[in-house]
Amino acid sequence: MTGCLSQKSNNVTWTFRSTLAKLSQSWGLDARGKRFPGRRNQLWLEYLIAMPVLPDFFIAGAPKAGTTSLYEDLRLHPEICMSDPKETWYFFDHQKYEHSLSWYSSQFFGQCESDKVIGEGTPLYMAHPLVPKRIHENLPKSRFIFLLRDPIKRAHSQYY
Repeated sequence: MTGCLSQKSNNVTWTFRSTLAKLSQSWGLDARGKRFPGRRNQLWLEYLIAMPVLPDFFIAGAPKAGTTSLYEDLRLHPEICMSDPKETWYFFDHQKYEHSLSWYSSQFFGQCESDKVIGEGTPLYMAHPLVPKRIHENLPKSRFIFLLRDPIKRAHSQYY
């Protein structure tokens, strides 16, 4: 298997990495080169290979500061996959945050492959006091890109 294969299963998006799939070939053979009998080994290998797709970085910033432009530019990059839609509001909205990370992955990153850098763009993440804590608890290695703008020019842009 080359590249990555994404499939939806039980309302959770799983991504199968080709390197782990190659390892499963060696795990699925006994010393004589024969496949292990039974479905149990296949289920165990699928469990080891499956991984939810979650963001590596977040775009946040003031309204009218260019977050949508940056989001659209990053979507065009072949090694980056952005959330669909741009603003997920998962860590901001209490009702969405009650769902699991698997739900979050399946709802907003189903089109993403795990070998790409994954991103999300919800500008008001910087305005909510609980968002940094929630993201750090769930995705401690993720990064932020903050976009700011001169407040006078931003207000003028929002008015017109």
